[in-house]
Amino acid sequence: MQDAVNDLAGRTVLKVDGAVGPKTLAAVNVGNADGLWRSDFAQRMRFYGQLITGDARKRGRTEDDALNAAGWLNRLAEFMEV
Repeated sequence: MQDAVNDLAGRTVLKVDGAVGPKTLAAVNVGNADGLWRSDFAQRMRFYGQLITGDARKRGRTEDDALNAAGWLNRLAEFMEV
């Protein structure tokens, strides 16, 4: 969620530490709920793409469609952010 707040603001508003403290809660509560949801969803899509692609590389799968997962999910994430 901290990444989503920063993305929506277009700058670093919160330190991304994974802890939901008073600064994170305050930023989320004054933010655009729809925009935050979309940004958070897009962040998750990109993360999943990186996991899938990284796993395929780690296993040495040079011809695997999974190697393209990060790119496909990045494109999908762009639709969420508009």
